[in-house]
Amino acid sequence: MTTLLSEAQKTLATASSSTFAMACPGAGKTRAIVERFLWRTQQEPRKGVALVSFTSTAIDEIRMRCVDRVEAFRAPNFLGTFEGFLHRFIVTPLFPHVYKIHPRYIQSWDELKSAKFTHRYTGPQSPIRLSWFDYSADGAATLRIDEIPPPVSDEFKELLTLHRSEIEKRASESYLRFLRAGTVTCEAARVLTSRFLTRANGPDTLKRLVGIRFTEIIVDEAQDCGQPELMTLDFLRRRGVIVVMVGDLDQSIFEFRRALPDQVTAFGARLPSKLEMTENFRSSPAVCSFNNALRSGPMTERAPGHRVNITTPVYLIGYVQPTTIAPRVLALGERHGISASDLVILSHREKDGLKAVGKTAFSLSSNRVLAIADAGRQLRSHAFDTKSR
Repeated sequence: MTTLLSEAQKTLATASSSTFAMACPGAGKTRAIVERFLWRTQQEPRKGVALVSFTSTAIDEIRMRCVDRVEAFRAPNFLGTFEGFLHRFIVTPLFPHVYKIHPRYIQSWDELKSAKFTHRYTGPQSPIRLSWFDYSADGAATLRIDEIPPPVSDEFKELLTLHRSEIEKRASESYLRFLRAGTVTCEAARVLTSRFLTRANGPDTLKRLVGIRFTEIIVDEAQDCGQPELMTLDFLRRRGVIVVMVGDLDQSIFEFRRALPDQVTAFGARLPSKLEMTENFRSSPAVCSFNNALRSGPMTERAPGHRVNITTPVYLIGYVQPTTIAPRVLALGERHGISASDLVILSHREKDGLKAVGKTAFSLSSNRVLAIADAGRQLRSHAFDTKSR
């Protein structure tokens, strides 16, 4: 194991029992998780270690950090999304026993043109999509009227509400018909996970398939766990599998899918070991103080090492036109002795960030890589003038 770990990172990487670790941004949790995964796969050559997260991007980053240890990816170990774990080890093995067919996974009902139906009061020109509903373990549908995307009109929503009972019955029938044909969305797989973990023979079958195979499961971004994930972790823990959860509950405001941060907290409280990773290795004291002011919990992050001496404050700048952002950022950078080459503008949407640093003459959608590269070049240029663009 590498010696380039902080004390908190070492504690997480070498914990001997199930652990719930709260990690602030920049705490080096990914480094600690990777170290633990590699160490545990060496310790347990006969039983598997699973490392799961909630996005393919996170898994790709972890995989890149393990590039010199590709043997750790091989069976009986597992590295992938939690979604992929549920598909492979719970839904796929049990689905044929119930539906007499192997499942075919799709991301969403919106991928299928046929995943819709019409109603006598809405007409054939206004189809109702299966993605507008939630489904229970027995297939009962519940219309999510407030989550129907545009351009569905308010009048159409009122019509759906008026005939809700009949429409939900039709949706349930269509949903069950797709399941019997083997078509399973990612959300349906989560519902099926809850069902299989509670049905009469499900736990016994899964004990042979999963409970005996794995000695440990490591969960990255644990705050994104919902009911199926927590049920799976509880099932594994009851069968002696070590459960290591790492996350930041204050980031659960993003509510990934059906995340249940309160239940994640309660589950974590039942694990024997607790850990707080409060050193933010990528932020200044001012940024840490800003983050602490936004937190709902008691954890307080701090800037360690040389970053303690960074005195640049946090600025809140208003603007009307995005083209005014870059000049003001450059001026602030100059005031604090920060060169243009060290400045980065981040935005929620890519096109907003590109506008902030000066829209290029060619279409941004035609070559996004060149657009981003040119935007970076313009921002780093002292001759940058947004008004000339």
